[in-house]
Amino acid sequence: MFYMKYLMLFVMIFTLGCATVNKKLDPKAKLFYERGYEGQMDFNVLVKDEPCKERIRSSYRVKVEGRDFLVLTLTHSELKKLLQDDCITFVSAPQRLEPK
Repeated sequence: MFYMKYLMLFVMIFTLGCATVNKKLDPKAKLFYERGYEGQMDFNVLVKDEPCKERIRSSYRVKVEGRDFLVLTLTHSELKKLLQDDCITFVSAPQRLEPK
């Protein structure tokens, strides 16, 4: 019974931690994150402010840089690590534009 309380607490903390990570992902990026992927992919990353942008830029491979976003080339493990960073507000997978 005593261990059950700690087990429930651990499950609640783990669930809340995963929920905040999933809120940062658009549906397509969430699919890539959950299934995993081989190699590297580009992701559009929205950053909180300029100091965060500088720190992220120094840690990852930047493909394109905007005012409040970066396009980063990430492996699956880098994406997982990046999602736990408080500087990141949103991550989306790149979308291909196709003519009609």
